[in-house]
Parts: sequence; structure tokens; C-alpha cells
Amino acid sequence: LALAGHSKDVYGVSVHFSPDGKRLATGSADGTAKVWDIATGRELLTLVGHTDGVTDCVFNPDGSLLATTSDDGTVRIWDAKTGEQLLVLDEVGAGFIEFDPSGIQLAIAIADGADSRVEIRDVNTGQVTLTLTGHEDDVNNVDFSKDGARIATASSDGTVRIWNTVDGEEQMRFGQESALFSVKFSPDDRLIAATGHDGRVKIWDIESGDLILTLAGHSNSIYFIAFSPDGKYLATASLDGTTKVWEISPEGNREWLTLVGHTNVVFSIDYGPDGKQISTSSWDGTAKVWDATTGENLLTLDDFSAEVARITYSPDGTKLATADYSGTVKVWEAATGKQIYTIQAHSPGDIDVTFSPNGKYLASGGSDNLAKLWDSDTGNEIISFPGHTDIVFSIAFSPDGNQLATASWDDTVRLWDVLSGEQLLELSANAGDVNSVNFSPDGRFLVTTHEDGTARVWDISSTDSELGQEGRELANLGGHTNIVWDAAFSPDGERIATISFDGTARLWDAASGQELFVLPGNNNGPDLEFSPDGKFLATTSGEPSARVYVLPIEDLLALAHQRVSRSLTLEECQRYLHLELCPESTEIQP
Repeated sequence: LALAGHSKDVYGVSVHFSPDGKRLATGSADGTAKVWDIATGRELLTLVGHTDGVTDCVFNPDGSLLATTSDDGTVRIWDAKTGEQLLVLDEVGAGFIEFDPSGIQLAIAIADGADSRVEIRDVNTGQVTLTLTGHEDDVNNVDFSKDGARIATASSDGTVRIWNTVDGEEQMRFGQESALFSVKFSPDDRLIAATGHDGRVKIWDIESGDLILTLAGHSNSIYFIAFSPDGKYLATASLDGTTKVWEISPEGNREWLTLVGHTNVVFSIDYGPDGKQISTSSWDGTAKVWDATTGENLLTLDDFSAEVARITYSPDGTKLATADYSGTVKVWEAATGKQIYTIQAHSPGDIDVTFSPNGKYLASGGSDNLAKLWDSDTGNEIISFPGHTDIVFSIAFSPDGNQLATASWDDTVRLWDVLSGEQLLELSANAGDVNSVNFSPDGRFLVTTHEDGTARVWDISSTDSELGQEGRELANLGGHTNIVWDAAFSPDGERIATISFDGTARLWDAASGQELFVLPGNNNGPDLEFSPDGKFLATTSGEPSARVYVLPIEDLLALAHQRVSRSLTLEECQRYLHLELCPESTEIQP
């Protein structure tokens, strides 16, 4: 549909649909506003009264009123059905306008340098009910939260401010270095998005105040942004001549796949042996099974009395074992979620559980400083492994199933003979709590993670007499800036992945200890897992979600070509790919 009728330019900001989507209002430099029928393109109303260009026009929530602003220094309110002018307000410098969700009040952004402000007026009387002051430059945009309790303002002073609509108190302030032209609440009022002169959109979490996303891709200023009604997408319009639509939901903030469905921290993650499914456990008191390709939630286990600390598949994929903070281990049918048996394994607190490679045994470790071995068919205890003086936080079987490694917050890792319970080896790095231990695929090496922000690789292939009680440390993987939670060898043994409280996962060359690349983001959970084919890395986070990253560089670049809206910068190539110059294959074009 093409609507023609104005005699001069139509201002982009002054084009608005009615709430029911059946009409369109337009404002023009010719000094008029018009209302159009969308079905037919017929002009329904021409609003005449302004003596200069109409810079904005907006419907109230029920579509009965239309408000307009003009370069003539007035704001006018009209009956949107008859075109009758109901109210004229003198507002020199008035720019953007917005009705509150009740339709009773109208917010008017007034650009007047250091005296810029927002006035909120009663639409029936025109009386000023609230004035928001504090910006140091022009106020360019306003937006009410959907519940009407707050109003956001964007200014050329480079700040977004959120105000209480009852008393006008400033509640929060977000900023950047350049002028801001547009601000919007998300439909659920959880996020605030703002954009401006630098051509980027920044999105903040209102509850925490954290900057969670920066959308970079436009090459000139962005003047307009809009959330989709479901909040999954954000549209941006820029002076570079393009409009872009961004997926900003948790599902969209991903490398390959993001698993969204838990309501609290995801604490543990495990691939099924065929790589087709992923299981997760959470502090929300549930465990879930997901399709590893689509991210579809296939199964939810919820018969727990505490937060679920661990989940793991049996080697044949027919069973799942979980451990929760009540000290309980449960075994389930992986296909149906039917519970097979329950073990009161340890005292309440931190707990880990894993199957032996042949599936005959379960091992668990807990806050009673013990590791234990169980018959996986009956749940009967076979043997316990005493000796640690603090929580046994992580356990792992050797690939042949003959040895069990335990990592404790007593600063030691111990190696045990599975059937006799004999301690074979004790390793200590004097690096504080040991958070995880895992074997290399050939069983020759252990990788451990530590409170001091490092991961360490140990040679356990020599005889006990050669190693002694200290063992032989082969590599110290230093680079994280906070506690390292977990580390794992890739299925081929050539790489090691680590995850840290610093928010990054990192990939290392297992032979040399060289850092290969960094996966930034909210990768700060206590668990990670390679897919059985080694092509993907699944990570947990301090959020109700888990992420899956694709690792082969050719697949990663193909994915980036599909999703990224700009080229990698030299700084990004140097930081994430460890290259002095960006190769041609990473120059991702819009």
C-alpha cells in the first residue's frame, strides 16, 4: 500500500499505527497530520491547526485520541474519530510524545539544552502533573513501562534515565559516551534498550543494571528502535540506509544452541553417549533432557527435595543418575523418566555422581568428605574411600574403569583402586580448593581445576614409586582471572576445555598447554562437556540456561557468516583467535 496526500515530507518518527492496527497516523512538514484506513488506503482525517511541520503523532492506548507535536511550539490533542481539536498546549521545544498505558497522561520530551525536561500532562485538563529534570542536554525520547510505574528518557547527554512516575524520582541511570536518540522498554519490562549516534544498541537488565547485549552492525546513527510484541526481536532503523532485525531472546544469544527452560542456575550438563541428547540439572529442583540438535525439551525430572547438583548418563544411554543437595542419588530410565531407585548417599550439601565405563558401578562424592562405590543395578554400597578432610566435589573413573580419581576442597586429588579401595596416589598443587578432576581418553593424564584460577595437567602414567606422593605436573593452564570450575579433555585427547567464574570458557592444546581461543559470555558455571564427536562444547552458567558452542573453525565461520552483521575487528581477531592479522576467511560481511 502506498499512501499519498501530504504536500511535503512525511517525518519518519511521526508514522504510527493505531492500537488495533486498522489505521495509520502520519505527520508532515506541510503542517498537517492525517489518519488513513489501512485496508483501503483511504484518507479518513486531515488534522489542520498547526502552523509548522508536525514532528510526531501518536494514538492513545484505546485509539480514541491522537496527540501531535509541531515545530510551531505546540502540542495538540485530537479526537481520532472525528478530527476535533480537543486541547492545545504551548510547549516550545517539544519533540517526542508518548501516552502512558492508561491513556490519562501524555509525556512530552522538551529539548532545551541544559534546561531540557520531560513534562507529564493530564490529557483532559492539560495540567502538568509531573516534571522530570536532570538531563544536561536535549531529551530526545521517552517511553513508559508497560505497567505505567516507570518512564525512561534518552538524552544527547549520553544517558538513559529511569524515573518513578508517581513522584518523579530518578531510579536508575545508564550511560555511554555519545548522544542517545531512542529508548524502549521490552514488553515484559525486564530490559531497557537505547541507541544513538554511535550506531550501536545497548540493552540493560533493569533489575540488576547489567549491560547484557551490545548490537553492533550499523555504520551510522540509529534513530529508531522497536521491540516485537513477544520481546524476542528488536528492529533498528539507521541513517546508514538499513533496517535490521536482531534476535535478542536467550535463544538468540547463542553460538550454536541455547537451552532455555530452567528457572535457576544450571549446575551440571552431560551429553548422551550417541550425542543426540543433552541432560541438565538445576538449582530450580529439576533435571531436563533436551534434543541436542533443536534444543527441544524432551523430558523433565522433578521428584527432588533439593537443588539438583549433578546429572550423568550411563555408558549405554539407558539410565540417568542425578545427585541433589539433600545428599540423595537417584537413578532413572533415560527414555521415560521413570525412577528406578534412590540412594541416601551422603550428608546434605555438595555432591557428585558418575557411572563407571562398563556401567556396572556408580561412584559418588559428597560433603561428608567421602567417595563411595555403588552397584548400579541394585543401588547397594560396595566400598567407601575415606581420607579427604573436606568436601569431595568431583569424581571421575579412569577409561578402563580400574581407578577412581577424587577432587576435594582439601587441596588434594587422590587416585584409588576401585575394587580394593587402596589409595594409589595423592596430588597437591597448593592452589586451594580442587573443583574438578578428569582423565585423558588414554588414561595417562589427569586435568584438575583450582581455586587459584588455574587448571593443571598431571602425568599419572609412570609407576607409583617413580611419581611419589607429589606426582608430576606437566602443564599449568593460566589465563583465567577467577576460580576455574571444570576442565575436560576432548574425545581425541588433543584439546582441553576449561570454564571459570570469570565468565569465559577456553580451549587449550593438550600437548603444549597453549591457549587456542576464548569463548566469552556468561560461561561461569561449574560444568562443561564435549560432545562425543568433539565438535561441540556445552557449558553451564550462573543463569537458567546452558549453551552449546560449535568448535571446528570451518563450522564456526559458516555459522558466523549466517548470523554476524559485520566483519571481525583486528582487536577481536587478536583477542579471540590469537592472530596478528585477520585472515580473509574471518572477514564476515553484512
